[in-house]
Amino acid sequence: MQPILYTAGADLTLLQGRSNTVEGIRKLTPITSAVAPVGAIATRPGLGLDSMEQLLAYIKAHPGKLTFGSTGYGSSQHLTGEYFRQSGYEMLHVPFNGLAPVMTALAGGQIDVAISNLASSLPLAGDGKIKVLAVPQSEAFEDAPDIPPITKAMPDFIFRRPISFYGYYGPPGLPRPIATKLADAIGKAVVTPEVKARLKTLFIMSTVTSPDEFAALLKEIGTAFEKIIKTGDIKLE
Repeated sequence: MQPILYTAGADLTLLQGRSNTVEGIRKLTPITSAVAPVGAIATRPGLGLDSMEQLLAYIKAHPGKLTFGSTGYGSSQHLTGEYFRQSGYEMLHVPFNGLAPVMTALAGGQIDVAISNLASSLPLAGDGKIKVLAVPQSEAFEDAPDIPPITKAMPDFIFRRPISFYGYYGPPGLPRPIATKLADAIGKAVVTPEVKARLKTLFIMSTVTSPDEFAALLKEIGTAFEKIIKTGDIKLE
């Protein structure tokens, strides 16, 4: 059997949607989604905005004035920011080469907003260097219950679940019984006390699914990204 691939699901979903991606990548067999880092919408404190509602109102009143950082053009963070623009909340996109420089720029006041994750944001928020206003999903994260879901301020937000996740994929044509057996084994490993305790410290959710549920999740996220890309006429090379 060819090796099992463990990779970031949102980025792979984008890659699979590109016409120039090799067939072996486009036709990987979904096994299970496994885990998902919880996202975060964060701002620099100097903005004086204390909630997602206040941030959205400010963006609406001052289109294009605020900047937001992402991990690069075409990334899930960039496309989330593009979704904000298409929803009437326009910010200037500033791409970086990775999340660490995004957070450094936000803490240093060089950008106004970051579409990030809790693991990278909460330590800086604890030091007063940034503010975390929301998690970009439909429910609050149980280990950070004071941070509201973005749907409290933006009920129609397109993503209901974390869009950055880590999943297991098999080679094209992997027999379903093998995929199901692997998903069951991975699921048992992820919910052990040791793994759950470690995930909690990293603000990562367990999102174990069956192969069919994982395929449905990929279709849901892929459809949302496709809509954003087409509406924004974004060219992904």
